[in-house]
Amino acid sequence: MSLRRVVIAAATAAVIGLIWADETVVMCPGSHTAATGCPDTATCCPHKFSDTGVGCCPFPNAVCCAGSYGLCCPSGTVCNSTGTYSGLCVKPNGTSANQVDPPPNLQTGGAAQVCTPGPLESPSSTLPSALIIGDSVSIGYTPLVQQMLEGKVQVQHSPSAGGGGADDTPYGKQCIVSPLESFIRTAKYEEAQYDVITFNFGLHDMEYNTSDGSHSLANYTAQLTAIADRLVATKSKIIYVLTTPFMPYKTKGDPIVQQLNAIGRSVAAARGIPVVDLYSVVTDKCGAVYTDCPICALSPCTYHYNAKGYSLLAANLSKAIMNATQS
Repeated sequence: MSLRRVVIAAATAAVIGLIWADETVVMCPGSHTAATGCPDTATCCPHKFSDTGVGCCPFPNAVCCAGSYGLCCPSGTVCNSTGTYSGLCVKPNGTSANQVDPPPNLQTGGAAQVCTPGPLESPSSTLPSALIIGDSVSIGYTPLVQQMLEGKVQVQHSPSAGGGGADDTPYGKQCIVSPLESFIRTAKYEEAQYDVITFNFGLHDMEYNTSDGSHSLANYTAQLTAIADRLVATKSKIIYVLTTPFMPYKTKGDPIVQQLNAIGRSVAAARGIPVVDLYSVVTDKCGAVYTDCPICALSPCTYHYNAKGYSLLAANLSKAIMNATQS
């Protein structure tokens, strides 16, 4: 028998199990701000940057890595050499237990990253809903998109987290496609249908871009393709957002951002996904190559923008979202 939203534990219990279709969702103890749920095939673990304080490790009965920002290891292993951003999963015999697919960001050293939760609220029943999936740059402009579309479109960011947000494509694939769908569900891990989903991956895929690493161009292409296919399958209107410039590399002759954007355009075009070119929005303002620009948060410019910069980015994305809801 398939049940939906059936409480199978007492409401006063610390952990409440809910069944969504044929899937059991466990509500995580220790959540703050909003309730957080994980499927019973995953494990609730702390995450420093989660807006609720917790997230979902992709392993059942996992070991949460103490002292990390949000890493975990499979059951029966231990977190070894764990630092804030790195950890190794080690079997009792001392051998590595790294069996994560896709490969983790190389900075983690092998331990899986805990998926931070999706949006805190369910899609609006009275307004079109839009979900912005992306990194810290999108975290910066999302509040302005919300202001620009207030009363017209409900806008939320996914994941509900600070730090690097959706981070890189290995993390995005893990938390959108398999084994979890945290970024496209609510924080309670409820299924949700959004009118529009925008997504971007790139700035966190620049590092360690070696031929055999998790951030190789081949892996980036495969992972972004898997993410795009899963988002298209939601039947939402999908928009791809090109990665904004990172001039410390460009000024040294490294074209990695343009290479990643070319891949993004190709993946989007093959699926009929429209593209919002925030890269050109910035270079039209600052120049094709620059060190300083009035819209950058720091001097010299790096990843992030000041209020004027984020407002410029938000205006362009707001227009695209509004158009998508009306088409």
